[in-house]
Amino acid sequence: MALQKQVNIDLAQGVAGDFASQNAQFTLLAGKKAYRVGNAPVTIGRFAAADTVTGLVAQAITAGKAIGFVGRQSNQAVITEWLGVASMAIPQGSQITLYSKGDFYVTSADVAAYGNKVFALNATGEVKFSATTVADATDTGFTVVVGGAAGELVTITK
Repeated sequence: MALQKQVNIDLAQGVAGDFASQNAQFTLLAGKKAYRVGNAPVTIGRFAAADTVTGLVAQAITAGKAIGFVGRQSNQAVITEWLGVASMAIPQGSQITLYSKGDFYVTSADVAAYGNKVFALNATGEVKFSATTVADATDTGFTVVVGGAAGELVTITK
């Protein structure tokens, strides 16, 4: 067990992948098969693509696949790193739920402003924000409702 390294004075607003409100959330329908993680772990708080024929989900966004947000409440991350303290990775073969609509907390490496479009990087599903477009990324249909600086929690909705 790791030794505590930090004490927070205030409660955290949330964690990437958490619901940001009590508004309705909608999941992607899996059809006859339950969605499960494909060949590589999927990270909570990012977007992923689901193959509706095979039921496999991958972090890489490809054309013709259903895109959804990987939320934290209905998905189980597993600590697989030796002596790891926390994890946001859902391991290969695990069942997974993707959200098509809702209000969520996310973090990003760039600044987010109110009204920005939310994009998912095609290679990793990582969240990016822009008023117009982002290279090598797919528009998720989500928008920013509470912006923030790089590395801060941002609220997105659809």
